[in-house]
Amino acid sequence: MKSFFGYFSGVKLELKKVSWLSKQELVGSTLVVLGFAMLLAIFLWILDAQLLSWVGENLIYSKG
Repeated sequence: MKSFFGYFSGVKLELKKVSWLSKQELVGSTLVVLGFAMLLAIFLWILDAQLLSWVGENLIYSKG
């Protein structure tokens, strides 16, 4: 039981050493990540809607 509490006291000690972001840095980083995720989602949507549907229609299900 002593090692159990020792673990958490070590975690608390290590968390004091962490350099946390400021609110402004956190908001800025979050906006960058959300923007990139949206761009990636749009790219994948276009890829799926155009390229992959063309491949499916012309190469996989073609009457040949």
